[in-house]
Amino acid sequence: MAQNFTAALPGMRYGDGDKDRVIADRVAEAAILFGVFVCVGTDNAKQAKSIAAAGDVDFQSLLGVAAYKHSATVPDLTTTVQYSAEQPMAIVHKGYVYGFAEEPMAMGDTVFIRHAASGGNTVTGKVRNDADTASCTSYANVRVAKACAAAGPVLLEIL
Repeated sequence: MAQNFTAALPGMRYGDGDKDRVIADRVAEAAILFGVFVCVGTDNAKQAKSIAAAGDVDFQSLLGVAAYKHSATVPDLTTTVQYSAEQPMAIVHKGYVYGFAEEPMAMGDTVFIRHAASGGNTVTGKVRNDADTASCTSYANVRVAKACAAAGPVLLEIL
């Protein structure tokens, strides 16, 4: 029986994948949520980690979005879906992928990536449309491909 999904989950890839570029040779340095941007880890050649500073949101450090991976989820999706520490992970670094937005976003919005906690927004790597008092950094190589009306999955194109 086929399943019909009415909503995307953060980290899901969009389309046929022909334009997607996926890094598959990294392991999570610590637990990482699907749909958030990640950067190079302590072991630059092998690990990916959560963004921890504004300097992690640059061309040298930023790897892409932690892709949804069915084998890393729980069957009923009632708990947090993420990569566990040392788990092999897929990272979309070019193409279309659902990121994790903190707020409604429109096509044409500048994409800012969270690098520090601020108020109730504590998960780094999520996106929004402003700097949120200097706790988020803009990244020109990402655009909103489809608007979202609330916080949650937002379709991004990573250029």
